[in-house]
Amino acid sequence: DLNKLTPQSAYWWGFIMADGHLSKTNTLMISLKDTDKIHLEKLSKYINVIIRENNGFCFLSANDKNLISECKNILHMEHTSHLSQDLNILILF
Repeated sequence: DLNKLTPQSAYWWGFIMADGHLSKTNTLMISLKDTDKIHLEKLSKYINVIIRENNGFCFLSANDKNLISECKNILHMEHTSHLSQDLNILILF
């Protein structure tokens, strides 16, 4: 569950922030080479979405309102925010 701050959710938020983007239609999009498919499959199971494959790439798209709202909040947070401090603490462990 990405709504609860845990080491696992912090990892996935970092992954989403590094490899994901929000489309103009408010959809979280992530695409990786098919050699990294297993990693995207793990995220898809964690957030309960389906991945697709095409031309050597795998794609994840999610438009869950709560997930998108959280993405927007996290992507626009200041580095001094409470969540950012919590993520830094979790990374240390």
